Amino acid sequence: MSEAGAAAVTLARAAPEARRRHALGRLAGRNRLAIVGALALLLAVSAALLAPWLPLADPDAVDTPNRLRPPLTAGHTLGTDEFGRDLLARLVWGARVSLTAGALSAAAAMLIGVALGVLGGFYT
Repeated sequence: MSEAGAAAVTLARAAPEARRRHALGRLAGRNRLAIVGALALLLAVSAALLAPWLPLADPDAVDTPNRLRPPLTAGHTLGTDEFGRDLLARLVWGARVSLTAGALSAAAAMLIGVALGVLGGFYT
């Protein structure tokens, strides 16, 4: 095969992958709201997963002198509740619990579905 033919084969193989990447880039470029949503979701999940290492206040610590502080108060980005607990810390740790519950539910559903699928396929 000539060099031109080999180059054409190489380009033909690379073309679908390049088109796929280009199509995803065009789709992401057209839908900016989807990008913003994906980034917000990524930020929330990252904060929940990194909660033990983030410099947050104790979500259960009661601080009655600082109760009902408004958002953007020094030391309390989202403010405090009626017991003086930091709302940002409670939100991040609560998201961690919610994500764990969702992941365990999805894993249980997958396990049950795979088991039923294997049994159904075996006895068909």
